[in-house]
Amino acid sequence: MEITEQVPVSKESTEDFFIRMEYNSSQKAMFYLGRVLNSVAHAQVKKQHESRPVLNKINYHGMNWKAIIRFRIDLGEKVNQYGLDQLNSKNFGEFTNHFPNEKAWKMTPEEAVFFILSGYSFFSKKQD
Repeated sequence: MEITEQVPVSKESTEDFFIRMEYNSSQKAMFYLGRVLNSVAHAQVKKQHESRPVLNKINYHGMNWKAIIRFRIDLGEKVNQYGLDQLNSKNFGEFTNHFPNEKAWKMTPEEAVFFILSGYSFFSKKQD
């Protein structure tokens, strides 16, 4: 399976997407976590890990608030392992800005996975 080079996503195209899809703050947080997941998966493919083992860190049946925190920590470790800190600092920052505390969390575990995967799969032809 051939994977193309990861294309940076412009903030403008992302904001246009959020407006068009009417994403709320929690949904944006999950989206940005998905963008980090995308960069780690691309790095794994470059290192000949064709199965992208980072994808096994997602519970496809759903992830609650605490599972998302663990997932964020796991992604941080992978970002460090693959030297992707600079590429993902903005995505982690946006995740932190939008991620609510546990009492304010309203998303179902299944929705959380959906919005993580929306960020993972997002592609825009617009570039900065």
